[in-house]
Amino acid sequence: MFKYDSFIGLTDMPNETKIIMRKYGLIRFIASASFGIANTILTLFIIDNLGFKNASIVFTIMMATQLVLDYPSGSLSDWLGQRFILSSSFLLSAVGFFLLTLASNFNHYVLIAILFGIANSQSSGTLQSWLDNNYKKFEGDFDKDKKQYGYAMTRFQAFDTLVIGFAIVIGGMISSKFSRELVFFIQSILVLIATILTFKILKVNDSISPEQIIQSLDNTKPSYLDIIKNGLKFVYSEKTVFFFIIGIAIFQLSWTVWGTLLLFPIYFNYTGSDSGAGILRSLIFFTGVFIQIKLSNATRKVENNKLSLLIFVQGILCLGGAFTIFTLYPATGYFTLTGFILIFLLMTISISIFMPFISTIIQRMLIDLVPSEYRNSIYSLMPTIQGAFALALLPFSGFVAETYGLSSVIIICGVILAVSTLFIHVSIITKQKTNFTTIVKEDKPTIVVSGE
Repeated sequence: MFKYDSFIGLTDMPNETKIIMRKYGLIRFIASASFGIANTILTLFIIDNLGFKNASIVFTIMMATQLVLDYPSGSLSDWLGQRFILSSSFLLSAVGFFLLTLASNFNHYVLIAILFGIANSQSSGTLQSWLDNNYKKFEGDFDKDKKQYGYAMTRFQAFDTLVIGFAIVIGGMISSKFSRELVFFIQSILVLIATILTFKILKVNDSISPEQIIQSLDNTKPSYLDIIKNGLKFVYSEKTVFFFIIGIAIFQLSWTVWGTLLLFPIYFNYTGSDSGAGILRSLIFFTGVFIQIKLSNATRKVENNKLSLLIFVQGILCLGGAFTIFTLYPATGYFTLTGFILIFLLMTISISIFMPFISTIIQRMLIDLVPSEYRNSIYSLMPTIQGAFALALLPFSGFVAETYGLSSVIIICGVILAVSTLFIHVSIITKQKTNFTTIVKEDKPTIVVSGE
């Protein structure tokens, strides 16, 4: 346990915080192993069976379901507790993956998309809300600037990447030797196990006294409708939060389009098989683990106001690099060593090097900008906004991909990313001018109890 604490960066943390971080890390590990095994082949499976156009419709239905339920689910999690909502999410995902083994027509995929949409709405921001609420409760004076928190998040991400990398290789090998349906069946069993373990592990922190729990259940606890209303009111009334939430949602939108319509076809078209795509992606992941570990200390030195610049540079390298590769070295659908190396370098340089800084700064800013009593609601609001744009954008992008090729979708992603950079930059400027800080209501133990 000491080696694990040292690797994650928990050694100097208070004991209560160590307990919280260990529980969080265990759930992340379980989720990464369970969902990672079919990570590469899921999108390819749907596209191959339905085509780009119908697959885009299925993905849109999934996002529409998440769009409608995301914010209410986040508020419900703030009200009931993250433990119940996250367990429910995993259970629905397990059912969805099992049904994939039986799907034979478009209507079946629509049903599965609805299940995944509900599950995604319940899981978005839920585990992170549990951590952030409890972390702020026990942080004291040891990590006011959240640099230690950011370091731990980078190490958690490196560990996740390692686990997902191994899971992807295993999933790709099973898919190539047997079938994709077998991978989905195995995944449904793993996610069901994750459901049970999450419900047992993700409880109220052991350090909370019985008096705090009893006090949290009195009449001062806000109603479910109050949480929904006040969360929206807070985002709308605070300019810094408004521009930041919108900017991050649009930033996530660009990578949603990239991941849904570009990423996995890129892997497959430059390797020629599921196993080849899995090996390439795992190699990128394993390289990313090494890079993330080496960059952990560097994330402490980068200030939050560099976020928009980092996103802008990453977008130029990733999207510009992909467009150049598509133009100068078109995909053939067969394995080529040159294509393999080019895609590896593209993803390693643009994603593995830049994402640790970007994700760490985003989370450092969120934990301070968002009040704990509305945290899961607001964390869920970002994918809600993202989904609202994606509803129209994904079918359009799917049509553009079939008509003009994948290079045209890269241009769409670039425009989206430029808009997100602008919003985030405005948010940072506004924060600097107003010296924005969130007022945490320490007299409300519900902040921790609701984050079960």
